[in-house]
Amino acid sequence: MRKKHPNWSDKQVKCVLYWQGTARKYLKQKIMMFKDSFPDYIIIRCPEAQGVNLTETMKNAGIVLEWPPENMAYQIVLGGIKNVS
Repeated sequence: MRKKHPNWSDKQVKCVLYWQGTARKYLKQKIMMFKDSFPDYIIIRCPEAQGVNLTETMKNAGIVLEWPPENMAYQIVLGGIKNVS
């Protein structure tokens, strides 16, 4: 964010309230594109609310999350196909 907004204060760069809306809008667009290609998939936009430990899940996928985020912040959704059996 510092590169994109060099005039922002450190607080603005670190506080998600300044840039999270744009990031969420971008993520929503990506989700819609995915759903166009894979309409049977269910997308959970807040997997933590479903009890998913995202830190461990992402680590298992080879992505180590910084806590608190300093260099990279992720917005994570969970997608899958509902088991009907």
